Amino acid sequence: MTDPTLDESLNHITSAVRLGALLRELRGKRTQQNVADHAKREHFYVHRPDLSAIERGRRLPTANELQGILRVCGRPDLFDHLDCIRQQLMMEPTVQAASNGQLEPTNYLPDAGSEIARETTLHLRSSKQGRTSHRKLFIAAFATTAVAIFIVGFLASGREKNSTPPHVAEAILTQLDKQTAVTVLRSIPLCAEQLIPPQAEASFTVLAQGIGPADAERPDRLVELRAYHDPHYGWVVWTHLTKSTSSRDRLWLDWSYLSEPTDRNQWRQCGPNAINFGPDSFAVQAVDSTQRQRWFRACGQAPPEDRPIGSKHTSFCTSWVPGS
Repeated sequence: MTDPTLDESLNHITSAVRLGALLRELRGKRTQQNVADHAKREHFYVHRPDLSAIERGRRLPTANELQGILRVCGRPDLFDHLDCIRQQLMMEPTVQAASNGQLEPTNYLPDAGSEIARETTLHLRSSKQGRTSHRKLFIAAFATTAVAIFIVGFLASGREKNSTPPHVAEAILTQLDKQTAVTVLRSIPLCAEQLIPPQAEASFTVLAQGIGPADAERPDRLVELRAYHDPHYGWVVWTHLTKSTSSRDRLWLDWSYLSEPTDRNQWRQCGPNAINFGPDSFAVQAVDSTQRQRWFRACGQAPPEDRPIGSKHTSFCTSWVPGS
């Protein structure tokens, strides 16, 4: 490195805020959207809102995000050095950040002897924002409960008059339950617990399988939804791309609190991950900390050149199944 100013900056990266500031400096006059778009074209998973959070020091980048950002900014040579710093910040959070309540490490399982580099993400948020998020969740849950109580009471008082058909009441309550499920879903990070799947030799259960590309004459990819009973976390679920024929294949895990989600805002997408970073997604617990059941599906994606001409099926997935 020949830039003395940059050298000085690299020597003073002791927090996510300083790492984000350096990445903002390297971005220069490029817009965040421009960096995100170019990173995706090179098959790095970078979103503009994520880049904004990273540059503001709200969270650390993943290795995939960091590599994509540096590649687009013309400084891939800095990856090894900055990735070492990133890993140190992940494993050794500063005392100041911890005491201020700004550092929230996501749980993870130890990667014992794995040959594939996997990572966990640290999500940074202020205690004020944390209180605001929980306050909104409480208000939404309270409002939903109040409406449900009102409806049930109203139906009970008017039962003799038969003012509301039973199937209408059931439909209303079902819709309220869906709204509650989505409210809870939105209060949790995309990848939830973001656990490391067990090693290949561990005993696991295949919950579902899917093949793709979806409309190819001979689909040659196989994606599996796998589950494993961990002694500490209970049942955990993840996606495994069992058969892949391109280094540009991608995979991810979808999860929801609804058994048959139909709208994009009714589930969370954990990933996608490029196959060259390993055939597994992160794992998510089958039930959350309140023992609420989750449903999952595994998805994969072949690059455009491996799909039929004019294909509109960009991905292939398993069916939705409960995690336990």
